[in-house]
Amino acid sequence: MNIFRKCWNANHRWRIVKMSSPKMVRWLSQMKNDQRRVVITGMGVVSPLGCGLRKAWEMLMEGKSGIVALEGDEFKSLPCKVAGRIPRGSLPGQLNLEGIFSKGEIRSISLASLFALVAADEAIVDAALRIESDDIRLRSGVAFGAGMPDLEEINSVKALNRVSPHFVTRILPNMPAGYVSSRFGLWGPNLSTSTACASGAHAIGDAFRAIKYGEADIMVCGGTEAPIGPLSIAAFGRMRALSTQSHSSPSKSSRPFDAKRDGFVMSEGSASLVLEELDHAVARGAPCIYAELVGYGRSSDAGPATAPPPDGAGAFRAMTAALKEAGLQPDAVGYINAHATSTPLGDAAESRAIQLLGGNPFISSTKGAHGHLLGAAGALEAVFTVMAVHSAYLPASLNLDVVGEDVAKNLKFVVESKQLWKNANLNCRVALKNSFGFGGTNVTLCFKEYIK
Repeated sequence: MNIFRKCWNANHRWRIVKMSSPKMVRWLSQMKNDQRRVVITGMGVVSPLGCGLRKAWEMLMEGKSGIVALEGDEFKSLPCKVAGRIPRGSLPGQLNLEGIFSKGEIRSISLASLFALVAADEAIVDAALRIESDDIRLRSGVAFGAGMPDLEEINSVKALNRVSPHFVTRILPNMPAGYVSSRFGLWGPNLSTSTACASGAHAIGDAFRAIKYGEADIMVCGGTEAPIGPLSIAAFGRMRALSTQSHSSPSKSSRPFDAKRDGFVMSEGSASLVLEELDHAVARGAPCIYAELVGYGRSSDAGPATAPPPDGAGAFRAMTAALKEAGLQPDAVGYINAHATSTPLGDAAESRAIQLLGGNPFISSTKGAHGHLLGAAGALEAVFTVMAVHSAYLPASLNLDVVGEDVAKNLKFVVESKQLWKNANLNCRVALKNSFGFGGTNVTLCFKEYIK
C-alpha cells in the first residue's frame, strides 16, 4: 500500500511524495503527537533482591531483604556498616560478570556500565525486540541515568603518570547510555541524565517524551549505580545521611516512614525498561504490554541542596504535573510508590506532599527491601510500580512498624506483606512513582493499566 502527500521542498514548491505503508503510518502518527501512546514491553533488573525481573519481583513479594553487612577492614572505622549488595555467583538470581563479559571489558568498562548492559539486555530479550534493520535502528534510542561517577575509581589514582587510559570513560556519567547504544546498535537519541537520586526516573521520562513527540518508536531506558565503597560510605556518612542503627540486623536498617528511621542504606544495581509506541508494539506482536506510561512531571525545590521544603511543595508540583499530562485527577490514583529513603526530613516532606495531593491511594516504599540505589533507584522502583499495575499486587514497605509522628496522618501505607490492589471503584489501575534528588530536583512518573 502506498500513499501520496504534499510536501514543501527546499525550492519552496509543493511536491508530491510517495510513502510506503510503514512510513505512512509513522507520518500520520507524528502529525498527532499528542495521541502517540507509550507502553512498556520489556524490563530487566540487576538488584540487591536478585538479578532478573521475575526473581527480584518474587523476592519483593515475599518480603525478603537484600541489605547485608559490609565486611572488610576498609569499612570497620565507618559508622555505617550495611549496604544493598547484588548477590554474586553463578546460581539463578546471582550476577556473574566474568561469565558475561571478557576480561578486557571488565577492565575498561565501569561497574555501573556493566550493570546497565546486563539490565538492558534482559529488557530487550523480555520485549522480544529484534533490532536488525537500519530503519528500526534509526527509530530506536537509549536514555540512561547515573547519579555520580565511581568515587573508588577516582580515589585509586595515586600518581598522575599512572592514570589508566580508561579512567575518563569509567567515570563519565553518560557512558552507561553510550555503551547500551553501542552494544545493541541503537542509532536514535542517545540521552543521559545525572540528577542525583532522580536520574533513573528522569531518564525514563525523557525516553517517554522522545517517543510521544515522534523522535523515536523504541527507547531502552533506565538507571544504574555502583556506589558502594569506603569513600562514598564515608562521604554520605559525614552528611549524616546514612543509617547507623540495626547493624546487628542489616535487614532492619532501611525503615521508610517509620518512627525509628535514621537515614538511608546505600545500594548498587541497575534497572531497564523498553518503552515503545503502542501501534509499533502491537504491529510487531510484542509478547507483553505491562502498562502504559501516561505522565511525566518535573519540578525544583529551589531551596537548600540537601533538604526538601518541609511541606513537600516541590514533590507536590511534580505529582500534579504528571497527572496533568496524563489527563487524570488525584482521585484516579490507586497507588503511589514513594521515593521515601528512610531519612527523617525526606520521608516527612513527601508524606505531606501526598496528603496535599489528595485522593485515597495506597502508599509504599520498596527501599525497605533493597535500600537506596541512588541514580538507579527511580528505575528499579519504576519497574516495581509497573509490575504492581500489571499484576494488581502492591509491594509492602518493610520495617514500617510504627508510622513516625512527623509523617502526615491518615495515609494508607502497605505494611507487613504484599496486598491485592483493592481500588474497586476505579476504572483502571493508575500509579505514581516519585523520585527526588539532591539539588532539589523532583520527578514523578504516571503509569496506567494497559487496556486494549
